[in-house]
Amino acid sequence: DVGACFKKGEQETFESPDSRNCMDNLHPDNREFCNPADYIKSQQPMAYQIKVKIASIVIVLFTLITIGTVSYRHLENWGWVDSLYFSTTTLTTIGFGDLHPTTTASKLFTVGFVLVGVSFVLFSLSLIAASYYERGHRIVENTVKYAGEKINDKRKPWKVKRSNL
Repeated sequence: DVGACFKKGEQETFESPDSRNCMDNLHPDNREFCNPADYIKSQQPMAYQIKVKIASIVIVLFTLITIGTVSYRHLENWGWVDSLYFSTTTLTTIGFGDLHPTTTASKLFTVGFVLVGVSFVLFSLSLIAASYYERGHRIVENTVKYAGEKINDKRKPWKVKRSNL
């Protein structure tokens, strides 16, 4: 069982009973890389997933603010700017108190708007934080694994034979 690991024009050949190719199946994302740069390049799909999550969150947040603005415009007969201002301060839980709902319908709408909107905002922030944490954790984990393997290679000089191609 001989595996090859290429870097900058050289080829390192690993020959041992437990040798493995640089792309063998290993945890966490079923890859082992010859160097950290290869791992970072492999994370491009993850970066794309983060961008899709953020875009989805922005679209839903924009939709919530639009629904709030239009609703307060019609329920309270406020101007567009006041309605947008109140919707935004409500969703961000700032609530300055200079504007407040006065009709029964707008008060009931505000209860639902706060429950749905604030829940969504908090969930969105936790989703974004979890995505970035997971990505950072994977990079650190593979970098540590790479360094550990390089240290082990230095301890076993008979393991590595260099040949030029």
